[in-house]
Amino acid sequence: MKRFVMPSRRAFSLIELLVVIAIIAILIGLLLPAVQKVREASARTQCQNHLKQIGLGFQTYHYGYGYLPHAGSGDSGNPPTDRRDWGWAYEILPNIEQQNTYDQVDVAALRQTVIKIYNCPGKRVARVMNGAAKSDYAGNGGNRVDSDGFDGPVCRSAGSNNSFPGRNINLHSGIPDGTSSTILVAEKLINIPTQANGGGGNDWSDNESWAGPGYPDGDIMRGAVDYSNSSDRRPGTFPRATSISATRTVT
Repeated sequence: MKRFVMPSRRAFSLIELLVVIAIIAILIGLLLPAVQKVREASARTQCQNHLKQIGLGFQTYHYGYGYLPHAGSGDSGNPPTDRRDWGWAYEILPNIEQQNTYDQVDVAALRQTVIKIYNCPGKRVARVMNGAAKSDYAGNGGNRVDSDGFDGPVCRSAGSNNSFPGRNINLHSGIPDGTSSTILVAEKLINIPTQANGGGGNDWSDNESWAGPGYPDGDIMRGAVDYSNSSDRRPGTFPRATSISATRTVT
């Protein structure tokens, strides 16, 4: 009777194993930069989409009230307690499908509520930092944010005590440079060292919640700086922004 003998299998040599490992390492090294670029591109796209959604929220608010949302006021303290002083980030909530958040009675809980479209994934993770949910976007307060906040499309409001004349900006008559040439909302510059420790520890312009920081804080309103003749980017310039008319093409 013949016996069936299994053929012997030759094992990998050490050199062959090292070659395979080296090839895998090279492939991983080639793939990682590509994966990182895809992630960065995805984050940029999300940031731009969030800006468009905020712009649409502004416009829907305008269609309902006849004027754009405001930058808020300091009439009821810092941070203000009266919601009429809270500014655009609170005012447009019903227009960005956040009616329940708008109706939230508990102010402390509201100021810790993370709004997804107020976050830019390319900048930081959407979470509560130092007890507050932040906004990565700010309205264009013009050139007088440190004095009276009167000349930007996102201007200071009259306030709950009517302490300031205020302006109600109408899209049809209140944008002298034209809606296609005027920034409405943009990503705001953040103090990166303090951001790494939770965000805003020493950055006065990013130390409060999106929900009612009040004027003149820089959490939801920033001033415009003209560096059109310079390649230098300093605080005040906008890495990504949405103009007023650009949001009208979004479907």
